[in-house]
Amino acid sequence: MRACSYEYSLVERNIEREHVPAALELGLGLTAWSPLASGMLTGKYRRDALGAGRLGAVRDSGNPGFEKLFTERNWKLVEVVKDVARAVERTPAQVALNWTANRPAVASLLVGATKLAQLEDNLAVLDFELPAELSAQPRGGEPARDRAPPPLLRAHDARDDRRRRDRSARALS
Repeated sequence: MRACSYEYSLVERNIEREHVPAALELGLGLTAWSPLASGMLTGKYRRDALGAGRLGAVRDSGNPGFEKLFTERNWKLVEVVKDVARAVERTPAQVALNWTANRPAVASLLVGATKLAQLEDNLAVLDFELPAELSAQPRGGEPARDRAPPPLLRAHDARDDRRRRDRSARALS
């Protein structure tokens, strides 16, 4: 088996434009690392109280790998993940991992469970499927820009698409 390893999660989706289509074309599997966005997608953190966990410890460290997490967009996405988790009676971590595990070309996930309970929760993603109306699956492995987002993510994605179009239009003028 041939595989590539990339950071990939609901928060970090940059590989969908080039790497996922290339992997599908070349028959490569993708190993997604940080599928829980350093724990942000577990639902245990709140923007007003990061607490003593890893994210709380690095919030003001100046580390760009963590600074990119603390955006309004990502906090809203965490709330969407929590809403979906309630709808399917799963944990936010299970929803986020299930979503990533079932993306085109993804062959495996690297999880960073530090406790047995976290590992068991992570493994439970193999026991269910997200309903199509709650999942942002591209049609036929097409890149993310061509996907039909689920109802809960539609407004979130539309705003991001407008920003990208605006930046592209400014760059061309």
